[in-house]
Amino acid sequence: MIKTGPRSPVPDPRSLLLPLIIITAGVFAQEGQTAYRMLPPMVYVGDRARLVVPLPDFSGSGDITLPAAQIPSSSDIDIHRVALERRPDSYYLTIEFTAFRAGTLELPPIVLAGEIISGLEINIISILTAGETRPVLSDPAGSLAIPGTGFLVYGTLCFLMLMLLSAMWGLFWGRKYLKKWIHTWKRRWLLASMARVEKNLRKALEKGTAHRTILDMLSYEFRNFLSNFFSENCQSLTAAEFNRAVFLEDYSIEDKKFLGTFFGRCDFTRFSGKEITSHETQTILSELRAFLSAMCKVKRSPL
Repeated sequence: MIKTGPRSPVPDPRSLLLPLIIITAGVFAQEGQTAYRMLPPMVYVGDRARLVVPLPDFSGSGDITLPAAQIPSSSDIDIHRVALERRPDSYYLTIEFTAFRAGTLELPPIVLAGEIISGLEINIISILTAGETRPVLSDPAGSLAIPGTGFLVYGTLCFLMLMLLSAMWGLFWGRKYLKKWIHTWKRRWLLASMARVEKNLRKALEKGTAHRTILDMLSYEFRNFLSNFFSENCQSLTAAEFNRAVFLEDYSIEDKKFLGTFFGRCDFTRFSGKEITSHETQTILSELRAFLSAMCKVKRSPL
């Protein structure tokens, strides 16, 4: 029988995992101290950015800010500020810049505290370049996206629709109201015109115009006014025919026979053969003025 001694313990694989993690973390930490970084990480053409570079082997006595006259420049990169900052672990070089060309660009050499720092490269992205993780410009906007264009187009359409609806309303339902409005406007215009005639006749009377001439003009103008106002031929009507007419029946005026009475007095004064006095002429003009004033206030029965 073969006897064997005690077996040596087999190491547990899990016990090797912790040292491996510590070693790996140390390697990456050392890489992080030597690698530089940009803020923001993705820099586009025309954007202002900052490059931070660790300088572990740099020997100095404190913070340094490079004067503007000593800051280098190039056609593709505009450097705004160069500063060296001392931190507990190392020196860090900070470069603020703006790049004007896309791609991998090399910063111009920088002389700092007697040492030349060169070979620093930056990666610049163009916003015009399409990509899955890069923003791109949108396609040209349509004409309706221009400010004010939509308002103009839709406002014009609404105005045309309103005009069309107004025309349809006027064609089917507004004819009655339009006819009434035209009649009212015509009536006011004729009354105002006859009032001006009466006023001019008074001025002619004051200037010494013959009384018979004034009454002749009054009779003609008043008959012409009535012909247009009532749409009837009143030039050849006598006083008796005016009494039989029903011109004033549709108006809320008290004296329905005013026209017959007025022309009867006016014609009798004109053709009586007697001398016409100023009082008689002024009385007839006053009656005409009172009639026109009353016609401006009265209401007509519906059409």
